[in-house]
Amino acid sequence: MIKNQKSKIAITIYLLAFTINIFAQSSSFYLQTKNNRLLVNLTTGLQQSLPIAGNYNLKKAFDLTGFGLENVIKIDFTKAVENDSNFIATLMQTGYFNYVEAVPIRFTSFVPNDYQSQQWYLKKIKAFNAYDRIGNTSKIVIAIVDDGLDTAHPDIHPNLWHNNREIPGNGIDDDLNGFIDDYVGWNVANNTNNPNATNASQSHGTHCAGIASAATNNAVGIASMGYGAKIMILKCGDTSLPRRILNSIDGVAYAIKNNADIISMSYGGGPLIVTEQLLFDKANQMGIICIAAAGNDNVNTPMYPEHTTM
Repeated sequence: MIKNQKSKIAITIYLLAFTINIFAQSSSFYLQTKNNRLLVNLTTGLQQSLPIAGNYNLKKAFDLTGFGLENVIKIDFTKAVENDSNFIATLMQTGYFNYVEAVPIRFTSFVPNDYQSQQWYLKKIKAFNAYDRIGNTSKIVIAIVDDGLDTAHPDIHPNLWHNNREIPGNGIDDDLNGFIDDYVGWNVANNTNNPNATNASQSHGTHCAGIASAATNNAVGIASMGYGAKIMILKCGDTSLPRRILNSIDGVAYAIKNNADIISMSYGGGPLIVTEQLLFDKANQMGIICIAAAGNDNVNTPMYPEHTTM
């Protein structure tokens, strides 16, 4: 059985190599996702990373189990390949995949420039009736999956989540979670430990973090419902692509793996991808609340991930 499984995996890798090279000269896939990434779900499973030399790289997508997540493989291309129905169908015809899908780019929801003074929503949700009862929220962790965050913001800095199993700045993955020096979160767009917003175009995550859990009753900035809840930052924004949210599923996976209580996703777009739903199923199993934006575009088109089952 083990021999057969290894053979099946080897055949899968060969078929991927053969199929991907057929389309290696096309360019439309690059336009779909900054990182040239496909996700495939192997029917056989894969227990270790398998980097492949050439124009692409295969490895396990997540260090998570359950709901088939252990079988999800990401394929990152160093050259553009075709991402059309024929390409995906060719991979599916091998018989070794439950599904094959591209990682879409999502977009942050629009934020008006007068958000600082328009906190009408606190009265709308009767927040002032809850403040006396809210209690100590400092042990609640809210993961903000967005375009980054101004960690020095005076109304947010006091409520930053800290990975206390990690020694910041020592260049070592102290907690062995696969991320080096991830003290306040992770930059999944660029795969670094710096989740800070890098310019004025990346203010969306700071806005959303403030609404969720700005330090409250401190005579600074605004009040929030989170009061003292801690903010875990998952940066999915790239300075060269304003409003784009890249590889958001990696941010969601990080939040799940590192025990966030709430995952906030103020972005959306299309299409639905199966892997995202599997992650939400895993989060639901762990009791994690997932919240996504319904969109501000005044259209009836389904938005994802909001339209998935959370």
